[in-house]
Amino acid sequence: MKTRLIISLSLVLATYASEAAQKTWNGASADWFDGNQWTPSGVPSPSDLIIISNGTVSISSPVTISNQLTWAGGSLAGSVLQIAPTGLLSIEGSGTHTMLYCTLDNGGVVNWQGTGDLIAGSTYFSQLVVITNRAGGVFNVLNDRTLASADMGYGAPAFRFDNDGTVSKTNSTGTNAVSGVNFNNTGLL
Repeated sequence: MKTRLIISLSLVLATYASEAAQKTWNGASADWFDGNQWTPSGVPSPSDLIIISNGTVSISSPVTISNQLTWAGGSLAGSVLQIAPTGLLSIEGSGTHTMLYCTLDNGGVVNWQGTGDLIAGSTYFSQLVVITNRAGGVFNVLNDRTLASADMGYGAPAFRFDNDGTVSKTNSTGTNAVSGVNFNNTGLL
């Protein structure tokens, strides 16, 4: 009986692991839901391993990540990028990471590492960029870079960071610059 349970559990885990595909953004400025912008072709599922290195990814309706998104450069724009409790967003690389009029809603883990800044920008007046770190969410700052709101020709957007989870700074001995960010904290720092 114990052997059958182990074999059954192994088959379930193997099936789940085999369903996760790796999807890489092609670098164009286009909509997340345009399957032709991904390699291999097709819109990623929440359980896929997703890589974005450049370009502007427009999120026209909410996207949920329940596995891993590696954001190595480029811009995210539009609606809500939600990191599920099982999800991981790895912000890495040397390029600037720009959030344009969008919301990052984290219930899982965000690791901000590498040498790239995290910047809020806008393409029209009076736009809002929000990072929400929910209760149970963890936002790890693993670098000494800048978190800021930037004027991209339309005035600097309102940039808000709402923390109900945990924000930690580790693996670094320096400081981070924070500019133009309204930080609301009811969680742990």
